[in-house]
Amino acid sequence: MSYEQGIYKNAGNSAPVGPTGSKKDKDIPPVRWTFVLSWTLAQLGLWAAVMTPASVGLALRIADIDPINKDSHYALVSGVGALFAVVSNYAFGYLSDRTTSRFGMRRPYMLAGAIGTMVGSALMGMGHTIPVVFAGWIVVQICANAALTTFLSVLTDRIPPQQRGITSGFAGMCRTSGIILGTLTIKLLPDSPVQIFLIPAGVFLFFAVIFIFTFGDKVLSKDEASKVSKISVIEMASIFKVAREKIQYDSSFGWVLLSIFLIQCTISVSQMYLVYFASDYLHILRKDLPSVVFIGAMILNLASCATAPVAGYIADKLGARRKTFCCAPILMAAGIATMISIPSLHGYYIGLFLIAVGFGVFEGLFVAIATTTTRGSTSIGSDLGLINMAMTLPSVALTAASAGLIASGIGMNYVILFGGAGALSLLSLLFIRKIRSHKIGHPSEQHDASLSYEPKAELK
Repeated sequence: MSYEQGIYKNAGNSAPVGPTGSKKDKDIPPVRWTFVLSWTLAQLGLWAAVMTPASVGLALRIADIDPINKDSHYALVSGVGALFAVVSNYAFGYLSDRTTSRFGMRRPYMLAGAIGTMVGSALMGMGHTIPVVFAGWIVVQICANAALTTFLSVLTDRIPPQQRGITSGFAGMCRTSGIILGTLTIKLLPDSPVQIFLIPAGVFLFFAVIFIFTFGDKVLSKDEASKVSKISVIEMASIFKVAREKIQYDSSFGWVLLSIFLIQCTISVSQMYLVYFASDYLHILRKDLPSVVFIGAMILNLASCATAPVAGYIADKLGARRKTFCCAPILMAAGIATMISIPSLHGYYIGLFLIAVGFGVFEGLFVAIATTTTRGSTSIGSDLGLINMAMTLPSVALTAASAGLIASGIGMNYVILFGGAGALSLLSLLFIRKIRSHKIGHPSEQHDASLSYEPKAELK
């Protein structure tokens, strides 16, 4: 039996095990809607637990603890937390590819990630000092990203290509739906910081447990693990070296990483500074801020949530994922320009709507496009870890940039910050056109001799 095929086990239900030999993507059987539903709900909870503090909760918590130094504290906490998320994405994807636990390859990290996220959320909600909130956010970033990488690995492990477009759309919908759930919690409980953080984390833990104990995870045997490189701390720590080698082997994987990074810059700015843009650039009073941010967050997330599965469906029907994907940076740049040029609530809401539609197109397609360029079955977790790194690194870069603006005495210059992020998203158009799907195994990976490979094909 090959590594790709694995042995599927779950409570009360076992998937069939095929003959020895590698299993091509087209041979993966379709999954039931109940599988997609439970997978989607688990990710909905995950994103609610992560994005509630990332988009609104963390900024408000820091502002309540130290309103005078809120900008510098927020830049430090969110930036360092994002750095931990970058490392966690790849590290846990790398480890899950080589895990021989009898409970499965991905399942242990999902469960540990959900429990750890609950612990970190409790620290953020109960902490009354910046260091405690800081520690809680780091725990959440490490644990949630460990779970995220392994949840996304299931997309390639268990879902056939013909279902990945719409399933990717549901995955994209989860992030924005999670923010809606989080902002609704903040709206209903504005003076209850403990509940603001613990309720989304509790939802994540609940749905994660349901999925973990009902889906068939791969169990990697010792013999199958011998086909993959052994766990190496040096190799795992050499994240950028590994990324360079993968990009050298297939440039399309590099173009995917770069385009995702650039587009994510616009998304990160919109989410990270949703609160401070309204308070400092539009001069919204603190007493009115929760309501304004709630409306803005609802526009941002409802529109993107509705757009994501539609974009995935349309791209699958037209057979033009790349061309549809190009709409994302154009719409987001238009939204950024609107927010900057019309400094009023009307401009704020219209700009967020345009960003949201572009965000939905991005969320609906980036996983589907990314999985067509991953190099082979034995590195799915680590490849998706690198892709998640490209999603997370903008947070590190942008917080560093904002900290630089503060240190220089300019303050929070939103024209530079937002305008620069919008320009970067437009720059991604130059690289999206270079992406090609990749369906050939890496030469260093061992495969059955009878396995045939399909040539590279252009993503239309």
